[in-house]
Amino acid sequence: MSHRRLSASALAVSFGHREVLRGADLEIPRGKRLALLGANGSGKTTLLRTLAGSQKPTGGAVLVDGKPVTFDRAGLRTHRQVVQLVAQNPDDQLFAADVFRDVSFGPLNLGLSEVEVRQRVANALAVLSIEDLAERPIHELSYGQRKRVAIAGALAMEPCVMLLDEPTAGLDPQGVDEMVAALESLLDAHTTVVISTHDVEFALSWADSVAVLVEGRVRHGSATELLSDPELVSAARLRQPLVLQAARMLGVAPEGVTDIDTLVAAVQAQSPARDSIASRSA
Repeated sequence: MSHRRLSASALAVSFGHREVLRGADLEIPRGKRLALLGANGSGKTTLLRTLAGSQKPTGGAVLVDGKPVTFDRAGLRTHRQVVQLVAQNPDDQLFAADVFRDVSFGPLNLGLSEVEVRQRVANALAVLSIEDLAERPIHELSYGQRKRVAIAGALAMEPCVMLLDEPTAGLDPQGVDEMVAALESLLDAHTTVVISTHDVEFALSWADSVAVLVEGRVRHGSATELLSDPELVSAARLRQPLVLQAARMLGVAPEGVTDIDTLVAAVQAQSPARDSIASRSA
C-alpha cells in the first residue's frame, strides 16, 4: 500500500492572527516509521490534519507523488483513499453501534460491493488482531480496544499512509505494547506509518526517522542525530532521551544507540579498543 509518496512543501496554516505552521517542509519516507515530535501547541496535530486533508492550508501545498492535493470535494475523496488520519481520542471517530458497522462505514461510502466491504473489514480486523471484537458494541470496549478499532476503520480504506495522533496516549504499559504490535502490523501490511508523540524514548526506539516541529517549521532526520542536538531539543521544549544522555556521559557516539541494549553493546565495543590503547601505552 505504501507506493504513494506524501510530502509537504512550504506549508502554512493560520488560525486568525496565529500562525501555527510557517513554511513547513516534510518528505515522508515510504513504507517507514516516522515520529513527529514537538511541544504542546507546536502544530503536530495541525500538520497531521493538513496532510490528511482535514485542514486546508493557508499557504504551500500537500503533495502526493509530487502533485498538489486539491481541497475540493473530488480532490479530498481521492486523497482520503491515499491518506487516513486516526485522532488521539478514538471517541471522536467511533459512532456506529458495533465494531463491524463502524469499520465498514468508510468502504461503504466508497460505493464498494457488500462482498468487498466485508473482505476489507475482515482484513483490517485481522491486521489489528481484533477479529473477536467484530460483533461487540462500541460502548463495551476498553479505551485501548477503541483505539485499535479506530485504526481498523482507517485501515479498511486501504490507505498508503496512516497518520496517528498520539496513538499511545492514555494507555497503560500493556496497552502500549498492544499498540506497538498494531503499528508493526500496519507496517507489515506495507503501510507508511506516521505518529505524533511526546515520548522521545519511544520515538528513538521505534522510528526510522523523526520530524521535530519548532516555530512552525520541521527538521527531519535520524532520531539519534536530531535528539542528540541539545539546541534543537531545547528549542522544541523536549527532553533528550535518557539513553542518549548516558551515551554522552560515557563518551559513546550516539549513532545506532536507540535503547539500553544498543548502548550496552556500544560500550562493550569501545572497551576492547580502550584496553588495547592502554596496554600499548603501558
